[in-house]
Amino acid sequence: MRSEEEFREAHIPNAINISLEVLPNQINQLNKNYQYVTACVKGGGRSADGAKLLADYGFKAKWLYGGTLGWLNINPN
Repeated sequence: MRSEEEFREAHIPNAINISLEVLPNQINQLNKNYQYVTACVKGGGRSADGAKLLADYGFKAKWLYGGTLGWLNINPN
């Protein structure tokens, strides 16, 4: 759920990057047999929206509280 620039700066290992803006256009590339965990930088905004959008399309999805920075244990300040 992150921009290309944000993803280049830091990302969770093995993550794929599909921004929230293009997700509806690329949803057919995803496998409904998988569980998806969406992540943005700090967690909550775009990732929650992305997980809801995926769920609306019938995918199993949750969002990552604390975001990518929390996962990587990076202090944003």
